[in-house]
Amino acid sequence: MKDKVAEAWRRETRTVGRNPILVEQFANRLEEELRSTISKETATDQTVDRTLKRFQKEQKQGKVIFRQTDKSKVFHVDRPENYINKSAAYMKKTDAYQEVEQSPLQGMIDRTEELLRDLVNRKLLPGKYFEKLKPNPTEAELPHLYYNPKDHKVGEPLRPIVSGMKSPTQKISAFLDQIIRPIFDKFTPYSLSNSIELLKHLKNHGTTDQTLLYTFDITDLYTMIPQQESILAVCEMLGQNRINKVNGEIPINTVRTLFKHVLENAFFALQLPGQEAKYYKQIRGGPMGSECTQVLADVYMRQWEKEFKEQQERDGELYFRFRDDIFLTTKKSKEEMDRFLIELGKKDKNIGLTFETGQFVDYLDIRVSVEIPNFRTKVFRKLAAQPYILPFNSAHPPHVMKNIPFSALLRAVRICSHIDNLAEEIEKVRITLLLNK
Repeated sequence: MKDKVAEAWRRETRTVGRNPILVEQFANRLEEELRSTISKETATDQTVDRTLKRFQKEQKQGKVIFRQTDKSKVFHVDRPENYINKSAAYMKKTDAYQEVEQSPLQGMIDRTEELLRDLVNRKLLPGKYFEKLKPNPTEAELPHLYYNPKDHKVGEPLRPIVSGMKSPTQKISAFLDQIIRPIFDKFTPYSLSNSIELLKHLKNHGTTDQTLLYTFDITDLYTMIPQQESILAVCEMLGQNRINKVNGEIPINTVRTLFKHVLENAFFALQLPGQEAKYYKQIRGGPMGSECTQVLADVYMRQWEKEFKEQQERDGELYFRFRDDIFLTTKKSKEEMDRFLIELGKKDKNIGLTFETGQFVDYLDIRVSVEIPNFRTKVFRKLAAQPYILPFNSAHPPHVMKNIPFSALLRAVRICSHIDNLAEEIEKVRITLLLNK
């Protein structure tokens, strides 16, 4: 505290090397005021205090694990053995990981630099990209796998995420996403980037008493996509749209080589509670958390859904996808559509799907229901969603605090198609704000 106050004082007064007694006295008083305020706001509930102390004790002893839940702001508490068992079950189910004996980090660095140098020497990659994509040997780290529990699903399964910010292949992965993503977006207009795009299409689509709504989810998409076939799908997308060189300088064959290198070097470390770190290689799909994995999955899904999407257009129905979640409308009977989707799920052994239908469906943050002649839409929240936002007395800048209710109300106005739903949502926003005073 004293150092920060003194630094601010010197910056404002443009003096160097001086620490007047007045500054020190002010810093001490400010620290006392802050400590006094914090101590007054501390919970005095004895039950809460005892619970927190027990959790802290068990956490130090390694008896419990705290993790932030997937897609929510709350924490999940579980026993270490449950994480170990769920991790083993996930790896067995996907059969996508192969254990290696020692750290592959140095090999990843050497192979990546060797590949880039070879591509530049053969004039398959402009020389300006060598330094941009080359790994830094002193900063490179082996990616590590961690899990976020999905508390909004039955059984609380784990979502595997590979953190590879300093991976030797991270720069290539981000580069591939940067050059391929705009091309995918241009030639795949039904791929959504947010819920507002879906709302625009819903407003322009008429409904009848035969209209049915469906959503379906692709199971473990990023882990299950076949590596070679997904790379081939990228090359085919470029070729079909007569793009021989991406950005006019990177040949398709170079794009294929770079994608292949990233997937063939998908190594990571995993350290489960109470165990030594183990090293793995991902032999199916791509690492969840890698930039190029998302674009590979999107392009592979584009090829998988092509015939179905074209049929939907011929029928005058809607078909939209956000990552691994699909929304569609149909006028076929429920029995006929159910049979069709079951057969569609058997089309590719790597693509499994689960679908839902009913009087309404929940997609992204919208609840959509059929009303004639148009859809009814309102805000949807998952069961695990918690009404936690910044406290009213937070020290954040005023424009940040003002933006919280503004954004919530703007979202409500955009999504809610009927005034009664809008009034309900405004009331929910008001209560949320009151709970965070």
